[in-house]
Amino acid sequence: MPACARTATSAAPPAPSASVATGESGQDRFLQLYRGYQADYEPAKTVANLAEMSEVVAVGRLKEIREGRIQGVARDDPGRSEYLIYVFDVIEKVKGTVPGDVVYVEAIKPNREPAASFDAAAPKGAEALLYLRSASALAPAEPSLGPDVPAGTRLQWFTTPQGFLIHLGGRVLAPLDQIGQSRPIFQGGDPDPTRLRSWLPSP
Repeated sequence: MPACARTATSAAPPAPSASVATGESGQDRFLQLYRGYQADYEPAKTVANLAEMSEVVAVGRLKEIREGRIQGVARDDPGRSEYLIYVFDVIEKVKGTVPGDVVYVEAIKPNREPAASFDAAAPKGAEALLYLRSASALAPAEPSLGPDVPAGTRLQWFTTPQGFLIHLGGRVLAPLDQIGQSRPIFQGGDPDPTRLRSWLPSP
């Protein structure tokens, strides 16, 4: 199973007043929510490598972030895991099949903040490049996605944390790949950091 969907550790939630005190923009608040996120996974060395590992590659626009599954009961349970579901409008299908024009991607929460905090800070409409694998075969306890979701809709997972690339402030960022904030996201070298579509696999 994709490591970014299961094996992760989270930092303490950011102070609610941090964005107000520092005058952060909405983009800064969104990225702040992912600070301290760590995942144990084998990174793809190149965009082409990540595409080979993925069942689906698509370009979309971030629409919503909602609550996902919860594993474990008590909030202080060390084995408790909480998930988010990222909802994207698909604007271009590059590889694989995505039924319809909306995709639902599950990923572990970076912290215990409610999904509403992520959704409020999310850059709605920002263009994102998605490298995905189906979660369905590995997640039999699939959550209800809501009454507005067509029957039979299947969850996806980001292939690795590198599989969520979003264009913010004129740059391509990987919110779930904290190492990529201080060094290249791909060991083999990153494409143009200002052009999201340069991160697509070559035809």
